[in-house]
Amino acid sequence: MARVTYQSKDDAGHKFWAAHSGRYVIWIDANRPGVYKWLISLEGRSVRKGVASDRDQADAAVSDALDEFPR
Repeated sequence: MARVTYQSKDDAGHKFWAAHSGRYVIWIDANRPGVYKWLISLEGRSVRKGVASDRDQADAAVSDALDEFPR
């Protein structure tokens, strides 16, 4: 399972976590309680996205998706 280290960010009240894993950039949006949108991008293009009910589930979904991508 791929593991990444996230940095907590706050942009004018919009909270999210950001991370890099190799060539991929990962964002987990925490703006709405109970709705954690996540996005994996490569070179500015979205390659996978989804929604989870909490941050841990979003982290697990991102890790599973990263395992499917070439490094």
